[in-house]
This record gives sequence, C-alpha cells and structure tokens, in this order.
Amino acid sequence: GGSGLRVTGGGERLCGGTPEGGSALTFDRPVEVRSGNPGAVRVILGGKDLGPMGEPGIPVTRRYP
Repeated sequence: GGSGLRVTGGGERLCGGTPEGGSALTFDRPVEVRSGNPGAVRVILGGKDLGPMGEPGIPVTRRYP
C-alpha cells in the first residue's frame, strides 16, 4: 500500500499527500518526514539506501540532515 507523507524543511511544507507507488521524491536540504505507513517508504540519503523508513502501519516522524 501507499503512505501518506508530509515533508517539511526550513519551516516550509515541501510535500504532502500520498505519492503514487514507485515514485521518487528528492529534497536537497535538511527535512523532516512524517509517514503514516513508513514500511512503504524507502529512504536514500547521500546515495546510500537506508531501507524502509520504519515499521509498516506505525506512523513515524524522522529528521534527515
């Protein structure tokens, strides 16, 4: 399934909603990501695949520098 996301950075809301499965979102500044289904969100930071953002179905907020 998909995941509702909210991405903020520098005091601005950069993204919100539920991206299509398989889509990639790229941000070039420190961001805070809130996901309702973090098991459906894969994080790649500085070219390194960090894997899923968290456990499926357990909402989480994480900061990425």
